Amino acid sequence: MTFRRFLSGGRTLLIGADPPRFGTPVLLWVLAALGAACLAHGGATYLDLKSGLPLPLCVAGGIALAAPLPLVVTRPLLAWRCAFLTAVVTGLFVQAHGRTPFSWHPAILALQVLVLVVIAVRRPVAVSAWAFASMALLVTLSFYPADRLPLMALVAVPVGAGVLIRRKNAARENLPGRVTADG
Repeated sequence: MTFRRFLSGGRTLLIGADPPRFGTPVLLWVLAALGAACLAHGGATYLDLKSGLPLPLCVAGGIALAAPLPLVVTRPLLAWRCAFLTAVVTGLFVQAHGRTPFSWHPAILALQVLVLVVIAVRRPVAVSAWAFASMALLVTLSFYPADRLPLMALVAVPVGAGVLIRRKNAARENLPGRVTADG
């Protein structure tokens, strides 16, 4: 990977186009909506217990934390942008009120990893590298120093698997002599 491609990946992560994917099965949308409802409840409850914010702001924060789940179905870059921003904002309130090991409900961390894996499977390696670096920054800002390295290892394994899946799919598509639908 060249340096220019690497920089282009950062630009893509921040402001690049993220056209929606069409043809997503309805069941996936239903599961994403149900999961988002559960995450919104968990996020709002966690913020209510840990942040000291008034309940309406906790509910809004919980909804904002869960919003990336339906977005990741068709627009993973937009989902990551939302996940990153809401994690920073809500995490600041939790850490300012009472330093806790987790700045968000642990299920939100699982959502962030899911978004990173989808990015790794669908986008170039340079974009995945920048997304992983932004997650490292998020973990550094939000967690105790003793928890940072294990959390990054926990994130690196599925993201690395996503990159490998992307490379395998790309290699399969470029096999010489392979018969395609076009003939």
